[in-house]
Amino acid sequence: MPSHTIADLDIVIFSLGTEEYGIPISHVREIIERGSIMYVPRAAAYIKGLINLRGSIIPVIDLAMRIDSCSTNNADNQLIIVVDVQNKLNGLIVDSVSEVIHISKDTVDDLPLSSTNANAHLFFGIAHIANRLILLLDMKKLFSDTTADA
Repeated sequence: MPSHTIADLDIVIFSLGTEEYGIPISHVREIIERGSIMYVPRAAAYIKGLINLRGSIIPVIDLAMRIDSCSTNNADNQLIIVVDVQNKLNGLIVDSVSEVIHISKDTVDDLPLSSTNANAHLFFGIAHIANRLILLLDMKKLFSDTTADA
């Protein structure tokens, strides 16, 4: 069981390459096709740029690059998950989104690699559901780190 307390929650499952990840659905505002992204000079490498979503300018992050994962899709097939973290909208580029599932706190453990992986602090745990392992992203840590880097 993780060292911090979590409750049962609904998560959106998405993939980067062959790995599955999850984020709490409470952060997800919508999922859109990846369109054109305006490049922003001198931004961190994982910040792909900005999109205009119905009048709102939203920064877009290449999540695979941010968490040192790999992506197997080309840009034409990728999606953007628009998330709201602390009342700020951001976009996350992912390869695919598969489902929303309810997970019990009993299925979530601490990430065992926390001392050896520099990005392990970006995850609040790993869910084991049947024969699947799903890394669970801590959205507040993901975005508090990106604002410090930008």
